[in-house]
Amino acid sequence: MNLRHISDKPIFQDSAETKVSVVEGEGKVISTGAKGNPNVIKYKWNKNGSQVKSVAKKLHVDGAVLNFTEVSRTDKGKYECEASNSEGSTIQIIELEVQCK
Repeated sequence: MNLRHISDKPIFQDSAETKVSVVEGEGKVISTGAKGNPNVIKYKWNKNGSQVKSVAKKLHVDGAVLNFTEVSRTDKGKYECEASNSEGSTIQIIELEVQCK
């Protein structure tokens, strides 16, 4: 019996939202996820070409999750989540729409 080990770059799950809407001042969790082989996947978030980082009492970045504690109008935009492993990387774009109170 000949078993082959197949390696793949990460692929995002189909169930992830690509457009998210939230009312200004409310909290919102944006969560996505990818699978690949090897399954050790690193995530990086970008908005307008800049890396998204945690901001105390406002935004927490944890792997494939963005947790906004209080969304403001300036948070509106397209967020790119890059999933990467040793075989390559894939990007998923999630658009955040902010509705005024």
